[in-house]
Amino acid sequence: MAKIRLDHKGIGALLQGPEVTQAIHTLGEAVAANVGAPTTSKQALVRVEVEHRTASGAKLSPRPAVDIRLGSSMGAAMEAKHGYLARAATAAGLELKSRKAVG
Repeated sequence: MAKIRLDHKGIGALLQGPEVTQAIHTLGEAVAANVGAPTTSKQALVRVEVEHRTASGAKLSPRPAVDIRLGSSMGAAMEAKHGYLARAATAAGLELKSRKAVG
């Protein structure tokens, strides 16, 4: 049986490259555009916030990331009730998976 050895430094460099960065940013903008115009229960329009950043962690090399959120103090509750962000991500071609709660 053949052994496969991953080039972790090469993969990290690829994930930090301009092509991947542009693809991540473009996908993030597509998700944000798919959200539409969410409103609060009082019919106030809620701004969709997009933040391009570099993600990193204990076992992760730095890589491009995009945070998309509803710019309201009720954003989490709105997402839980209406699923604006989940539907927008699915419409952009992303596959959503649930995570177990930590803690």
